Amino acid sequence: MTNRLDMIDPAILRPGRMELKVEIGLPDEGGRVQILNIHTEKLRKESVLDPNVVVEEIAKLTNNYTGAELAGICRSATSSALNREINLDSEGTKPDESKVMITREDFIQGTKDIHPAFGKDENLAKYYDNGIVSGTINQLKINHLQDTLQTISSMNKQGYIKTLLIQGGKGCGKSAIMTYTAQQSGCPYVKMITPKDYIGFSDQSKVISIKNIFDDAYRSKFAIIIIDDLDQLLDFMMVGNSITFSNKVLQCIKALLNERPTDCKLIVMCSSTYLTAVESLGITDIFSIVYNLKYITTLTEVQNILDNIDSELDIRCFENYFEDDKCELSIKRIFELINES
Repeated sequence: MTNRLDMIDPAILRPGRMELKVEIGLPDEGGRVQILNIHTEKLRKESVLDPNVVVEEIAKLTNNYTGAELAGICRSATSSALNREINLDSEGTKPDESKVMITREDFIQGTKDIHPAFGKDENLAKYYDNGIVSGTINQLKINHLQDTLQTISSMNKQGYIKTLLIQGGKGCGKSAIMTYTAQQSGCPYVKMITPKDYIGFSDQSKVISIKNIFDDAYRSKFAIIIIDDLDQLLDFMMVGNSITFSNKVLQCIKALLNERPTDCKLIVMCSSTYLTAVESLGITDIFSIVYNLKYITTLTEVQNILDNIDSELDIRCFENYFEDDKCELSIKRIFELINES
């Protein structure tokens, strides 16, 4: 038994040795109901499980949870119920077990305490902490991206991959838009790959890590992978007429984006600051759709942003920035000016 098949010598797996391989995947909703029934059976017999606890409801809330993680939710719910009966003012006093009752709210809290390994990144919300504002030049593109993700989410089809490129200058909201739309899609598996995650990594280590993230995604029925700042991840640099980049990482990403999964709907969203980088590396054709995000160029858009966040800042504070017809401000810079005022 192993959870790292990739580390086993292939010679051990050849015919005549361990020739039969059985992979235990993630349980579906029916499987999660059975697992939860097993772990709550004793609680029912001891009459400590509230009748309002519906196992089928918990199963619907625990998409992509493994059996061990479901068992952890049951333990967490039990702990929450016991903690309610502990009197912190009376040191050494044991809780009255006859009053312990595990409720639906305890299980809901358990789903918040136990995060699935094949679930969503926990830090996605920090990328759009200012929200997604409407009424800007990029609104139609954001709407189209959301519609695309929702359409794929509702598709009754497996073995499908959709690759999207979000291109735009620094600070124009690429990371915020990708993470926000991924969260809103209801996808159970969302992982983000950023250059910061690979500081100090060799090219080979990067390749192995990225490949593992894709392999984990294939185990989910519906998955989204976000590759943020593709240029920097590839170590792309342009000096004069010459360019340098990591060929190993590039070939890894090209191979993974061209591979159609067997039993998974996979969406891969990549962001790029320099479209010339993507074009010069010859990977533009890999992407099904390319979204070109623009900077803010009018005071009307700035006013829409102020209205969206209920800011009382006077629009005249931005007039100096738009005296020139060619003036452009990134959404990130606008929020910095709002916070500094």
